[in-house]
Amino acid sequence: MDADRRQLLSDLRSQLAYHLHIGITEYIQCGDLRDFLTRDVCFFSPDRGDEYDPQPVAESVEKPAEPKNVTQACADTTSDLTLGDIVTEVGRCQSCPLHHERLVPVAGRGGGRAQLLFVGGWLVGGDSPVSPAGEAGSGDVFGREEDVMLGKMIAAIHLQPEECYVTNIIKCGIGPQSQPRPEHIAVCLSYLRQQIQIIRPRVICAMGPVAVRALLGQKHSLSRLRGRFYPYEVAGQQIQLMPTYHPGYLLRNHEMKSAVWADLQAIEKMLAG
Repeated sequence: MDADRRQLLSDLRSQLAYHLHIGITEYIQCGDLRDFLTRDVCFFSPDRGDEYDPQPVAESVEKPAEPKNVTQACADTTSDLTLGDIVTEVGRCQSCPLHHERLVPVAGRGGGRAQLLFVGGWLVGGDSPVSPAGEAGSGDVFGREEDVMLGKMIAAIHLQPEECYVTNIIKCGIGPQSQPRPEHIAVCLSYLRQQIQIIRPRVICAMGPVAVRALLGQKHSLSRLRGRFYPYEVAGQQIQLMPTYHPGYLLRNHEMKSAVWADLQAIEKMLAG
């Protein structure tokens, strides 16, 4: 891919991410947009090994495969699976094409009986190497700076790290040029739901629009959804879920820290009740 196209895709991705954050999830169909989406142009270089399908975007989505070893356990609430088993399964998962771009598996990190579960979108690896996050390991989950900020948040509501579990919707750490699609999220949700069954947290804190929309299934903007609890049910257990902003967003938008602090205080009060 030449530099101009790489920059174009980077700018387009940034614009779409901004639209997603402020709640724009649909575009009015017009001739120019339809022509752009169906144009027979390959943006991927052959050396990446991507198979190019010139079908329209909306028609090219295939039904995702289910994780082979975790799906049955998700249906069985008496499963003997442990968080360590899920770490192993995530590390060798090939249930969707995203595994080809995986830099590192990211199952999660924290206590096996945590009161509070934090869920983000996915780990983005840059020029610096990232380390895997396992059952009790010290690897990156949200990102190095993001994890430091999250640690401060946890301490601010008077919890110990082992009283929390941190994970992502997408269990692959990927490069900034990669972009998970809805079918990738659908596959990884099976792992997340099994983690929730094992941990049985009292509260889930969904951080960022990807996690919030994946868990709540709502398309409203995060600014509209945050600040209140929503019921989330897994295997008959109803858990209170609080949507809020991701630490990565706060690193770029310091003025939003007060909103997140209010959400964290509500979580602290819920856990104390």
